[in-house]
Amino acid sequence: AGVTKFLLIDDDVLGAENIPRHEIDWLAVGAHKVDALAERLKLLRPGATIDSRRLSLGGQESSGSLHGALAALAKCDLIVDASGSDAAFNYVAGVAAESERPMIWG
Repeated sequence: AGVTKFLLIDDDVLGAENIPRHEIDWLAVGAHKVDALAERLKLLRPGATIDSRRLSLGGQESSGSLHGALAALAKCDLIVDASGSDAAFNYVAGVAAESERPMIWG
């Protein structure tokens, strides 16, 4: 659909039980989800710019890492939260509201 720039934020590793809910497949089991999804996106959209960050929004991360991720989110044209985490949703929704960016939750 013309999307060429992605920001992926997640610290989770893909487990076999996650397969039904993800675009990534069995070959990625045991890998960090952002890394596996970045590789999948490169196959689907060669030349895409992909910024992958292994970070848990709402986790016990350094404030600098969290601030950097939220600042990067604020520059996105569309924010999609598919985390299933209340804390991550609150961070993302706050960024979307403050930066006046559209947000989708799923």
